[in-house]
Order: sequence, then C-alpha cells, then structure tokens
Amino acid sequence: MRRPFLWGLGAFGQAGVERVIEILPGELKLVMGNCGTRTVADITREYITVRA
Repeated sequence: MRRPFLWGLGAFGQAGVERVIEILPGELKLVMGNCGTRTVADITREYITVRA
C-alpha cells in the first residue's frame, strides 16, 4: 500500500501525496462495488489475493 504514496511524493511532492489520499476512497468504493461488498466489514479473506 505504500507504493501509491511514494509515487505521489516522488512525482509531485506533498501535493502528490495529498492527491493520492483524495483518490483512494473512491477507488476503494469502486473495487468494493465490483466485488459486491457494501461495507469494509463485508470484505472477507475470500476477496483477498496475495501476489508474490
């Protein structure tokens, strides 16, 4: 989860990190909608995939 913040920092400094923070809630809502979950509590292990 650090990667977006580091990209924002490297590309645009503090403003980039702030923009990443603004974008993340919308992205989370979009992904949750695609998975069929309504709340964070509805996200169970079956929705999580770990890539090596």
